[in-house]
Amino acid sequence: WVDPEEDEEGLTTLSWNAHENHDCLLPCIIIDRSSRTQTYTAKLMDTAHSENTNISWDCHLHPQYEYLYTDIPRHGIQILDKPYTADAFQREAFREPMGVPEGMYP
Repeated sequence: WVDPEEDEEGLTTLSWNAHENHDCLLPCIIIDRSSRTQTYTAKLMDTAHSENTNISWDCHLHPQYEYLYTDIPRHGIQILDKPYTADAFQREAFREPMGVPEGMYP
């Protein structure tokens, strides 16, 4: 997207259709939805370069730029839970202990 040696700092915008592959999964904020074309515009977020090791190095963003990604189809957006926030991790998720009948173990 950006070459820091040539591009000025600030806002950079790119269309989903301009990329050949969509292997980079980055956190984002949806800022607009077009009901006519059923596409979205999102601001990409990548604030924790050193902490977010699940993202390929080539996918990380330059911190001095703001990235807007346009024309994203619905299938290009994945909604994920933050780590340890799914229902299985809630204190009330398992309401009763699993009982093992007497004599099942020697």
